[in-house]
Parts: sequence; C-alpha cells; structure tokens
Amino acid sequence: MENNYPTKRQLDDILENPKEEKKYTSLVIEETLKRSETDENYKINNKDYLEELGKLYKIIKEDPLLLPSVETLVKGINKLDSKENEKYWYRFKYVVIRSVTRYLKHVEVVESMKLIQQAYQKKINDICEGISYLSSILYPLYEKYFLKEVWNNFMKPYLTLEDSIKEVSNRLEEEIINLIAGSKWHKEYFEKIIYN
Repeated sequence: MENNYPTKRQLDDILENPKEEKKYTSLVIEETLKRSETDENYKINNKDYLEELGKLYKIIKEDPLLLPSVETLVKGINKLDSKENEKYWYRFKYVVIRSVTRYLKHVEVVESMKLIQQAYQKKINDICEGISYLSSILYPLYEKYFLKEVWNNFMKPYLTLEDSIKEVSNRLEEEIINLIAGSKWHKEYFEKIIYN
C-alpha cells in the first residue's frame, strides 16, 4: 500500500497560504478531467466516467488522506486506457469509480454523525487499503471477471448484451463497495477469480 501523505505541491500550497481554507488537489485527476476539453472522442467515450470522476474529486478534495490511493487508481485506469478502448472498458472504469464515489458518500454521512477521530482514522485507512488493492487488480478484474461474466450472462436465454453488461456492472459495483468497506471475504473472492 502506498503512503497516504499529501504531495509536496500540496504542502507548499499550505505553507504559502496558511490562513486560506485547506484545498487539496490532484494533478492526475485534473489532467484526466481536462483531457475531455481537448479530445472530443475521449469526452464522448468517457462521458459517464468523467462525470463520476468529477463527483469523486469533489469528495476527496476535502480529505488529503484519500488522495494518494485514489490517484493511484486513476493512474492505473489512465495507463490501461492505451491498452483498452472499447465500450466494455469504458463501462468497467465507470463502475470502478462509481463504486468508490458511492462508498465515500456513505462515509461522509458516517463522518457527519461525529465518529470519534480514532474510528474515523481507521475507516480512512481501510478505505485507502481497499482502493490500493483495487488499483493493483484493475486489469485482471476487467479481463477475468467483468468480460467473462458479461459473456456468461449473455449466454443465458433472453438476455441482450446490454442487459448483461448492466447486470454485471451492478453486481461488480456492490462487490467493489464491499471490498473498499474492508470485507476480507470480498478480497479473497477477487483473489480466487484473478489467480485461478
């Protein structure tokens, strides 16, 4: 797992503007979002992903401990973009980012219930560990789970390919949320799929 510390740029910003409200930014995420401004094809193909990434970015700007693990995940997705460029990949990466966003929105609600700091810190550490693990299995998860399950579902009678993609996406989203929540069972489940 990567260290969960703010980047040098973020620390420099805090030193230069100590009285300003803390704002944490991610060059990786900002560049990914800005790419849609110059690459129309990227914007069209990744509309849902970019929208969800924007929502996720708003959430993590508030908590610097989440930035490194989410940046690692986005870097992994960006790296695989050059390898994969079909509708299944676009849907998969949207589901991955949406799962993280949904879970972090839940944690925001939990935090607003005034969890004691130690419990909140443990929750953040669990989230970072889950996201880091997710980053490390992105491509095998796409290839050995997502594509395989889409095909298996499509082979069922009366299911269209779009129905199959939607069904697998929904199931994967719930499984990723459980993984990020710290479920050891889901981590073992993904490991069985990926390494068998």
